[in-house]
Amino acid sequence: MEATLRHRALYKGTTPPWKETYRKRCVERLKSNRSRLLDKFRQVGESGSAGVCGSFLVQEVMEEEWKAMQLHSGSLPSLWRRGSFSQTFGVLQDPDELVTLEEIKQELLLEEQAMVEEIERIVQFEAACLDSVVGLNGNEVVCPVCNRNNLTVTSCFIVCQCGVYINCKSQGMNTEKLQALLEANLSAHASYCSEQPVFSVGLGAEGMSSMFMSCSVCDAVGIVL
Repeated sequence: MEATLRHRALYKGTTPPWKETYRKRCVERLKSNRSRLLDKFRQVGESGSAGVCGSFLVQEVMEEEWKAMQLHSGSLPSLWRRGSFSQTFGVLQDPDELVTLEEIKQELLLEEQAMVEEIERIVQFEAACLDSVVGLNGNEVVCPVCNRNNLTVTSCFIVCQCGVYINCKSQGMNTEKLQALLEANLSAHASYCSEQPVFSVGLGAEGMSSMFMSCSVCDAVGIVL
């Protein structure tokens, strides 16, 4: 009890020494989990609900960072040593420290909200990209190179009036498989970049025509097929 009172008296009216370090590490961890947030956002689109207090990752980020700091420090506030971190906000052992944690939580919620808004734009953009390469009846694929004509897809080749010709005999190609490849590549790119990639045809490693997807903003280049 005396130790607790001394601890409160020591930091009363001042910023706890761990606040800035913990805050920075939480923000960095949250930003580094952008792809994870995108996955959770898509899951929510299916289930219709977010996580704790309407947040996707804030609770998890704060718990994970607390555990990481606790492993490397033996001088964390006593408030942090009471079981799981999720119980911390319900334990009023030290009001000053609780206020500090709540401030950090609110800052992270605002940061997450900004990330969610960006992800919403990415998801909308991704849907627009998919609409541009998939026909309305779902059985046609618009050429991603010219964005005008429907591709002719057989098990042996892919061809377009714009000049695209790709030999795909060894891949057993069909419309569904091509559509899935395009969707997978667009989704993967959208997980880290909001710019629209472009498609082109060129010679691959074996001297055969291949379809490439590239982005001038993030410098990503990949072979679609």
